[in-house]
Amino acid sequence: NNKDPLRGSTRTRLTQLNLYTQLNAVGKTFYTYAEGLPSVGSMVWSTGRYRGRHDPARNFANVNQSCRKPFTSIPTNLNTTATVNFLIPNNDHNMHDQPISYGDNWLKTDPQIQSIINYCKNPANNSLFILYWDEGTSSDNRIAVTFIGNRVKVNAKVSTRYDHYNLTRTIISMYRGTQINTAASSVDLAGWYN
Repeated sequence: NNKDPLRGSTRTRLTQLNLYTQLNAVGKTFYTYAEGLPSVGSMVWSTGRYRGRHDPARNFANVNQSCRKPFTSIPTNLNTTATVNFLIPNNDHNMHDQPISYGDNWLKTDPQIQSIINYCKNPANNSLFILYWDEGTSSDNRIAVTFIGNRVKVNAKVSTRYDHYNLTRTIISMYRGTQINTAASSVDLAGWYN
């Protein structure tokens, strides 16, 4: 069912190249773990606090929907996850329907999030945790982005304005994939790593 009850319209699923297709083309894997997603690859638009509009892989016809997994299925052994994993919080934890303090507390106390952060801090894992909001509240849509990993510069602050295309480009660049769409004419995020 591709009817979006929240917007009252049927959406056409996209077929453009995307992060999943580009990682897959270079032998890398991509998963999303969505809080409240009822089952692997579920096409539900809304259930409980889950919202399909916040689950970008859902919107692409050329993405194998089995890469979309419930948040509760994040494995204990993080070496078995995909090369790139998106964690998609529910509408309470993403701070759409609750105050910022609610989301902050979730990030600080959720055992799965803390396990992933600790995994990324370990130099032996050569991993990176990126906390990235999808939108800001000001007219210039400014958001905070946090990087956690052993190669991240401590307390680095970057004043350059970046957007989602820069992040997409950076992730594809990290794995030497072919750049796509608007990301191809963007620049990689810089100034945050050693």
